[in-house]
This record gives sequence, C-alpha cells and structure tokens, in this order.
Amino acid sequence: MPRITEARRQARRDEILRAAVRCVVRSGYQGATMADIIEESGLSAGAVYGYFASKAELLAAVADSQLGVLDEVMADALADGAVPDPVDILGRLTDHVRKRATGADGDLTVVIVQAWGEAIFGGPMRDLVAERVGKLLDGWTEVVRRRQAAGLIDPAARPADVGWVLHSMVPGYMLMRLNVRDLPPRRYLASVHALLDGPPGGPAVHD
Repeated sequence: MPRITEARRQARRDEILRAAVRCVVRSGYQGATMADIIEESGLSAGAVYGYFASKAELLAAVADSQLGVLDEVMADALADGAVPDPVDILGRLTDHVRKRATGADGDLTVVIVQAWGEAIFGGPMRDLVAERVGKLLDGWTEVVRRRQAAGLIDPAARPADVGWVLHSMVPGYMLMRLNVRDLPPRRYLASVHALLDGPPGGPAVHD
C-alpha cells in the first residue's frame, strides 16, 4: 500500500483536533471522552489512537493549538520593531477572541478558558499553559520596554510587572464575555483608552 503523505497526515491530525475541540466546547475537558471524540471525528479508534496515545495527550494538543494562536497575534504586532500601542495590541487580541468565538467548531475561547482551569491542578496542562502564557508575557514585557525607551512609561516601572497587568486584560475579557456579558470590542477598547489615557478627548462611543 502507498504511504500516506505528510500533508495527509497533518490534515488527518487537524481533523481529529477539530473533532476534539467540538467535544470540549460541548462537554468540557472532563466531560469529553475518547469515545465521543472518535465518534465526532468519524474515524476508527485505531486511526485516532495512531495520532494520540491518550485523552490527556489529545486534549493537551487541543489546548496548545488554541493558545498558540494568541502567541502568533502578539508576534505579528511586534514584528515591525515600532513602539507599540498597548490598546492596539489588546484590540488585535480581543478581535481574535471574537473571531474564535464564532468559529464553525463552536466558541473556541471556551477551550482556552477550560485549559486555564485544568492547569490549576498541575501536571502537563499546567506546564503547557505556563509556557504559552509565558510567551505572551514576554511579548507584553517587550511592549513596555519599547514604550519606556520612547519615554511613554515610567522608566522606574518593572517591565515584566506592567506586562503582567496588561496581559490580565485578555483573560479578563474572555471570562467576562463568557460568564457575564459580551461587551463589544470597540466599547471595550474605548474604555481601556479612557483608563490609560486620562481625561477624555477622543470620539464618543455609542451602542
């Protein structure tokens, strides 16, 4: 029999991950079973286990795939070497959140929030989340350093600490959107501007 191509292998792996995402969105990390994921994928148990040896391994891959996109958004925002606007970066991240919330596989931000919840209990998920969030924090720290060099942030401030605070606005937005109310990104960013920029001077924001 001809060997499966690498492109086909990656496509099959992505197919399994998407099936797992749909199951996690519906049932949560604890509620989603391998049997559910296998049925959702339409593949045989042997095919699925050929890519992922266990539920823990598969769900870690699901979390990594979703968290990794946030890293890419941050990297793109810093790629040009310019002095970044924190609100612009928040806008990019929250826009990404909204897009992920309306994907064909369901609200993918549910996967990210549940990954954070699973990480509380330690183990491989905590290591994975810590690594991914660490990359985002490195990005925010670089934002602060560049703005300090431009005279826009107090040079005595600790860049990593300020970056930590800025980053917290992203999971805060996700949690509030999922559990309390969905504040439109434009109004969210206008509110962040009001907080960071002092007295109002920009255009009014209406519903």
